[in-house]
Amino acid sequence: MTPAELDARLRAAWEAVLAARTARRRAKLLPAAMRAAERAKTLLEGSAPGLAPEAVRLAALVRAESLMTDPTVGDLWALVREAEALRAEGVPPHLVARSAIRVGACTGPLAPKRVQACAAKLRQGRLRFHASNL
Repeated sequence: MTPAELDARLRAAWEAVLAARTARRRAKLLPAAMRAAERAKTLLEGSAPGLAPEAVRLAALVRAESLMTDPTVGDLWALVREAEALRAEGVPPHLVARSAIRVGACTGPLAPKRVQACAAKLRQGRLRFHASNL
């Protein structure tokens, strides 16, 4: 398997992980944003009647955003599953780790210590994945 093929497979998996993280983060922040919009609407209606339409628009925008947010987007375990599949195909772990560094799943330069740390991170992820699916 070429490095470009490894990068493509891990990049797709990493993008799924990032999409899942973003969706979860947005889902956690939306209740606070909705409360803030409602509070702003209440305050502006009482103190600045001229700004009340803007507050209503803000509250409607936050509500619309909450309806569009889907916390089931992406896959938090995609990278681990892909690393596991590559392991089953016989790809050496250091090559998978180097590819993970190139696509951004692990940080740092392609130095030997960083490659070892990334391989350990992927290994720990695999162990957590198996432990959670018992």
